[in-house]
Amino acid sequence: MAASSSGDGGGGGGDSASLSSLQRENDALRAKIKLLVNPAGERALGELKGVNAMNQALWRMNAFQHQPPEFRYFDPVLSEQLEVEMKEVRLPFSDQTHEMCYEPVSRCLFISQMSNSVLVRIPVGANGMLLDDQDAWRVGPVDKDSGDGISGLHNLSLSPANPGCLWLSLQSANTILLVEGATMKVRKVMKVPTMLVRKDKTAVLVGGPHCVRECPRTGNVWVALKGSQGCHPGHVPGVAELSGKRGFALAKERVCCDAKALRKRMDTLAGLGYDSPPPEGYAVWRVKPDEYDPSHPECGGSLYETLPSPPMVAVDHEANCWVAQDTSKTIMRIHESKPPADACSQMEIPHPHVGSQMKCSMQVTGPAVAVAPDGGIWCSLLGAQGGLVRICPEKGTRTRYEFPIPPWMHTARFIHVVFHMVEDVNIVFGGSLVTCGSSKTAIKGFKGGVGCPTLFAISSNLIEDDAMNALYMVIFDSTGERGWSEPIATRVMPLATQDCSCHRIEVISEGLPPEDHSICVSELHTSKIFQVKICNALAQMDGLVEEDMSVSDPDSVGRKLKDGYDDIARRFHDFGGITKYRGMLREEGVPIMGSSIDRFEKFGAALHIGFITDGVLRGDRTEVPPDIQEALEKAEKEAVEKHKSEKGYHPTAKFDWEDITSKWNIVGRKDSEHRKVTSRKTLGEG
Repeated sequence: MAASSSGDGGGGGGDSASLSSLQRENDALRAKIKLLVNPAGERALGELKGVNAMNQALWRMNAFQHQPPEFRYFDPVLSEQLEVEMKEVRLPFSDQTHEMCYEPVSRCLFISQMSNSVLVRIPVGANGMLLDDQDAWRVGPVDKDSGDGISGLHNLSLSPANPGCLWLSLQSANTILLVEGATMKVRKVMKVPTMLVRKDKTAVLVGGPHCVRECPRTGNVWVALKGSQGCHPGHVPGVAELSGKRGFALAKERVCCDAKALRKRMDTLAGLGYDSPPPEGYAVWRVKPDEYDPSHPECGGSLYETLPSPPMVAVDHEANCWVAQDTSKTIMRIHESKPPADACSQMEIPHPHVGSQMKCSMQVTGPAVAVAPDGGIWCSLLGAQGGLVRICPEKGTRTRYEFPIPPWMHTARFIHVVFHMVEDVNIVFGGSLVTCGSSKTAIKGFKGGVGCPTLFAISSNLIEDDAMNALYMVIFDSTGERGWSEPIATRVMPLATQDCSCHRIEVISEGLPPEDHSICVSELHTSKIFQVKICNALAQMDGLVEEDMSVSDPDSVGRKLKDGYDDIARRFHDFGGITKYRGMLREEGVPIMGSSIDRFEKFGAALHIGFITDGVLRGDRTEVPPDIQEALEKAEKEAVEKHKSEKGYHPTAKFDWEDITSKWNIVGRKDSEHRKVTSRKTLGEG
């Protein structure tokens, strides 16, 4: 018996030893993973062995009145590292934190602080997040009493012709600089012209370089000379009453928004030998850096007079310059190929009319102006509710977009926009987890390139006390050639710090894998930068449907601009799921355009998502109320008879699970993982 016992034990011992060896290897691998993701060695407490047996023993000993449940331990070693990554970075204190620019050669984010003329540089870590280590410089002369810089550092932008370099503008000192981001070595110093002579031989003082953009095609550098105009338009007669009074009071305390303070600084710099006479007019200066000549009246370039006042410029794909004018109703286009005397044209922008649902408080164009990858020119309407305008570069048509405002927002005032082709981002859309912007699922024929066309915009309380500081994300429909003009989904994310007058957006992407791309937002008067990974920001998107304004707001349809172009307005609503649509939109009586639902379905099909009315998809069956089923079948028959000859027509999806899965490639789900989706026909009927 002893020998037999020994032999059996030996065999069992061998198996036990193998299992123990595997367990040790497994534990060692887990420890390595923990060490890689948590170098400090800090970790969760782990499992207390035998605790379930102890709990059951206590119950048997009548320590509990009821049997306790078991706690089955597992270690989420992989999923626990998929954190949501966002942060706020505190900068050196300043009254005004303005521009940002990501420079990929040095792999740093640069930030300008205008009130004390400070340049901040923050390295970007291997994971795409800003490091907790900064460098900072005061640029130019300093005030003897306070020690603050007085040159008014504002613009930061890349130089396509000089990788690794940035253009800086010293607004109060009428100077622009080309510097190396890694070393601060100066490559070029240019003084902007300060005297503009008109055709009639009259002259006006100009200056105050606020924005600098280099054209990658021609090498031209375009400089917006904003003069002594404040960035807050509240000093314009009538505007202060329409904008936020508290915001206007705060703005008057900021150097960038106070014309008197700007003039005082320019006077001080003029006394130090700078050519900084207080400006009286507004202009854009174009110059090729190699042709710069300070002895020339226009310093080797050309001056173009603008309306008050140019905060930003953008260069389109044809090398023309577009100028926002933030106290005017128009946008200016400068034709690069025409002589300066004939190059400028003012284009009327379709602002919301009086009585519009947007409740436009002031009709000003800008301050944002940007060129989308398809060549479309976009500008913000700071005085409108969620308002942007797109200008078609080929036809010159102008379309106003009115984006939805969530219930938790009182006002949305867009101050800046950027465009980005998002790659390989998982989002929840239509109730499913899908990958947008994957090269594997790229839509053939889409001229925007591989990826998911996305617009980022920020709403700021700079001029409106009740406005929320929030990040807007809008995904465009990539299933056709109009991909950068057809919004299909959106998300709005409030910033962590409110009442911060957020100011600019910057994308950090070049040199990083898609999962580490991020968005940064500067907070003007709280000296902070907010950063969030794009994959986290886009994690939950709500569909957009377009309102039929010919029914809901007929006065806004058929209007003409002064130059004869149509005044086109498009109003969008957050679909937000079947509950919101059938609740809010239907109760409000909002008519939805059928073409909008067609786009919604087409986009869903491209992402392998079905949109079925009132159905709840549950694994291998579909539950549909009988009355809805009967109505849909009747509507489908009528639609087929009426539209079967129309090009591109497809009938409403049937409520047959096999048909749905074959048509939409929907993967069967467990009972507990169901979703509600909706059909084109029912939505179209509103």
